[in-house]
Amino acid sequence: LGLAVSLLLKGPILLGIAALALVTEALWSRSTDRMRSLLKPLPILVALAIALPWFVAIGIRTDGAFFAEALGRDFGGKIASTQETHGGPPGYYLLTTLGMFWPGLLAVPAGLLLAWKQRTHPEVRLLLAWLIPIWILLEFVPTKLPHYTLPLYPALALLAAAGWSQLEASKARWAGLILALFVGGVLSAAVGLSLWDVSKPWATIGVGGIMGVLTLLMLGLFWKKQDAQALLSAALILGVGFAALSRSPLLDLSPRLVEYVPEGRRVVSPDYREPSLVFLAGTDTELTRNAKVGDYLVTGQYTDPPLCSVSIGSVSGTNYAKGEELFLSIHKTDPCNQAELDAWALAGAD
Repeated sequence: LGLAVSLLLKGPILLGIAALALVTEALWSRSTDRMRSLLKPLPILVALAIALPWFVAIGIRTDGAFFAEALGRDFGGKIASTQETHGGPPGYYLLTTLGMFWPGLLAVPAGLLLAWKQRTHPEVRLLLAWLIPIWILLEFVPTKLPHYTLPLYPALALLAAAGWSQLEASKARWAGLILALFVGGVLSAAVGLSLWDVSKPWATIGVGGIMGVLTLLMLGLFWKKQDAQALLSAALILGVGFAALSRSPLLDLSPRLVEYVPEGRRVVSPDYREPSLVFLAGTDTELTRNAKVGDYLVTGQYTDPPLCSVSIGSVSGTNYAKGEELFLSIHKTDPCNQAELDAWALAGAD
């Protein structure tokens, strides 16, 4: 069921991760039973029964254009060359994980030490087979974004938790504390500086403050009680902080855009195509130039709005999904007639 949902959300990515992990573990353990377990028909049939109808429907609806775009240009393009303005040398994910996995860094050195000492244990071997092969592949894929390694974090988290709970009074735990506090301090300063917005100082100070408070709290929990409960408490508090951060107007432009759109009006956004906009504005959101009278247009650097439309506002900020600065304008088409909008759409097609 999980793999079927992942196919619908992200295509073949998680299916490939699961398959490579299981094959690697089976070869490592030299277990023919493991290999045969990959071919059990019921899980495969259940996953296909859930996912295939949607893929058939979208293929018919788009005359195959969806697959050409998703698998050919998007997925294949990321593997063949750098896309979305993001690249980096091998080692990129080792560096970005310092920030992405914080405050779990507190337990990572202990987890790595345990993984080395117990690498022949079946449970540890499976986690390493999950973590290492895909990580190496991702390091050599030209297009890089920090969240691409997120499907590997459960394996890293399980190893970290096992190491933290089993290696009592280990020097690795103190190494983790020093690493986590250092990275926490750097993140507190870096996040505040990178998101600084003179018009919204409270948001910037709040983001940096959350990171700083969590760093101090983690130190206090470690000093008071060096156990898994302390680490879990810090992680839960961090989760609450980032849940709030994810709604920050500095990081997600979509909530700020839909504030301009009255209820019941459709959004047309040919340049800004993030899923969060469709989620907030409704599934009738049009991501092409096919506008109708009464629609609200969102245009960016690649599209000039129709001359007949009226500007009602603008939004600027960082598109965190692609790592680029955007300036988006919002226009209403009420003064236009349909012929003018059709001509505008046709001009864009040319």
